[in-house]
Amino acid sequence: MRPPQLFGCLLAQLALMLLLCAHVPPIAAAGGPERQLVTFVDLLSSSERFSEFLHTVQRLRMVIPLNRLRNATLFVPTNAALQRYRDELGKDGTRVTGSIYRGVSDSQAWYHVIGEAAIGTQDLGRGTMVWQSLSLPDSDSSVAASNDAEKQPYGIMLKTQLRNGGSVVANGVPVLAQNFSCAAGTVYQVDGVLEIPPTIRERLHSLGESVTGTAGSADEYSAVVRLLAAAGWADILARPAS
Repeated sequence: MRPPQLFGCLLAQLALMLLLCAHVPPIAAAGGPERQLVTFVDLLSSSERFSEFLHTVQRLRMVIPLNRLRNATLFVPTNAALQRYRDELGKDGTRVTGSIYRGVSDSQAWYHVIGEAAIGTQDLGRGTMVWQSLSLPDSDSSVAASNDAEKQPYGIMLKTQLRNGGSVVANGVPVLAQNFSCAAGTVYQVDGVLEIPPTIRERLHSLGESVTGTAGSADEYSAVVRLLAAAGWADILARPAS
């Protein structure tokens, strides 16, 4: 192996080792014994670093279902990332409109939750992985709010990737090195707000506009849309395209 290639390989391994070792134990109260954190809401309430996301889930009435979760993973945008996202959208108000609070919808907030596993740093280091979130396609509800245990719906998939140099991204958003744990599972901070991928219909709509140059013309010009509708599979169009 040539020296530059060897150096690059060693650098990637070092970055991955730093990620694997950056686990933060439960947060201790100042001057007191270590606090036992049970639920995700316990953990979010334990530090100012989670305050913006905590306030968001409180206003979207997600606290009770979040408290019920076990063996799950939560990706939490940093306070700065949430503020940056809202600044870009121009959402500075404090009112909840429908199921949206300051630009973050109920379904988008649930997209930050993986309910099938407490994802470890070793899992993130395996390369490209796809996980099922608790956000439902084309719906304001979530898998966590479903009362039918035998017919649990499939949540929108979220992808994590290991990039060159050892950094990890979730749907393209950087995952920060530190991670936190509680009895409910694992929490990772991310430097951005995770956005739900566009649906197949939205992708076809965009494609139709780019091909015809006419806004809103995708349904008229897409044989795929007409074919799926005729076959009774129109619900497929509401599924995320990736």
